Amino acid sequence: AEYLAAGVPVICNSGVGDIDAMVRDNRVGVIIDGFKDADYVRALNELDKLYADGDLRQRCRDTAKRLFDLESVGGVRYRRIYKTLMN
Repeated sequence: AEYLAAGVPVICNSGVGDIDAMVRDNRVGVIIDGFKDADYVRALNELDKLYADGDLRQRCRDTAKRLFDLESVGGVRYRRIYKTLMN
């Protein structure tokens, strides 16, 4: 969430929670499906295509705000979790 909020696309492994769908659906990064050289080359090529769109930074920021903003997405719930962790 922090990288997206800063306008930076993410590169992550597949199969980690619902991150695959979030990244692909919002076009804010790439998913690496394997660990072979070809997988990394494919991911970098996909990232180049995303940057070519021209609005990638703003799309990253907008996605972070929509999905992870503490005030608009369950601010009360997050505050309760943080308060519990602090105790």
